[in-house]
Amino acid sequence: MGAGRRLDEARKRLPKLHTVQSYVSDPIQVAALAAQMKAEFPRLNVLVNSAGVMLGRNLSDPTHDLVDLTREIDKNLSGVVRTTAALMDLIIANRGTILNISSALALVPAPAMPIAA
Repeated sequence: MGAGRRLDEARKRLPKLHTVQSYVSDPIQVAALAAQMKAEFPRLNVLVNSAGVMLGRNLSDPTHDLVDLTREIDKNLSGVVRTTAALMDLIIANRGTILNISSALALVPAPAMPIAA
């Protein structure tokens, strides 16, 4: 099930829930997201960072280019940093909470997915 469908399902179960999907690897979209949240939800007090990607790869294969190799880091780590930094002032002002959802690979590494792990 894709992220959009999961968000739709969550909204059906929790009608007061507001969800927004954004591409956290794009700094321009993160800035737009922050501006939208500050305008529409000035009392925002919860940020959930749950973006992530997990790609299988063999790091001993020299054919991977640097952009491809860093794509996971850009979403899984840098995206969390970008989004949190963009909304930190609002979360602090509202005495809010930030929830970062990570991968189970943090606890049980998989050699086929070395970057996500």
